[in-house]
Amino acid sequence: MSEVGQLRKDGSVTDRNGKKMYDYLSEEQTTGELQAAFIKHNLVIFPVKVEEDFFYIETFQYDKEIKAPITKVKVTYQICDAETGESIEVQSIGYGSDNQDKGSNKAMTGAFKYMQRQTFMISTGDDGDHTASDVLNAQYSRSATQQGQQQAQGTQYTNRRAQSTTGQNTAPDTVSEAQLKMIGRLKNERQINDADYRELLQAMYNVESTKQLTKKQASEFIAYLQKSA
Repeated sequence: MSEVGQLRKDGSVTDRNGKKMYDYLSEEQTTGELQAAFIKHNLVIFPVKVEEDFFYIETFQYDKEIKAPITKVKVTYQICDAETGESIEVQSIGYGSDNQDKGSNKAMTGAFKYMQRQTFMISTGDDGDHTASDVLNAQYSRSATQQGQQQAQGTQYTNRRAQSTTGQNTAPDTVSEAQLKMIGRLKNERQINDADYRELLQAMYNVESTKQLTKKQASEFIAYLQKSA
């Protein structure tokens, strides 16, 4: 562990307008940094057991309700000393979403990356859960393109018109405190670690914190966690 220090996130995800949504640490960089240390100390990692599950979730994409396919894998890896034959086993969970044949590949990549990060305590120097959702939203807004800003201004004008006509607030319905508490309780009951939890949120809703969910998404997420008992 002393030979691999903190790794900076080297990839980013953007929306369809080209605006950056969040950064991530790639599996390629994680594996590349560890490979030299493993070769030096004659260590190998390989999967010895894979449990796979496949299901659909209802979510939204480009303002349309869709059923997104999710592949979940629970992988048992063996870390072996090639000289002595001594070994230990560790487990990791990965999620992947793909409309064709890459769901398992994505899930295995995520499981492998987070197994390495957690086993060898590799940090990235930041944590999305330490940043409030309003701060993340402000950062996201500042990185918007001119087209996105014009669209936002048009939406604000439409909302003001609607409010002046109906007297009602048309802003999106955000997750409630009761829903956040329920999600937190279910997360603890299911013993989902923070890394797998963020990976699941990103795969299902492209967010890094439950505070960024809508009430409908939060209800779907609660139903999913309840079914995963």
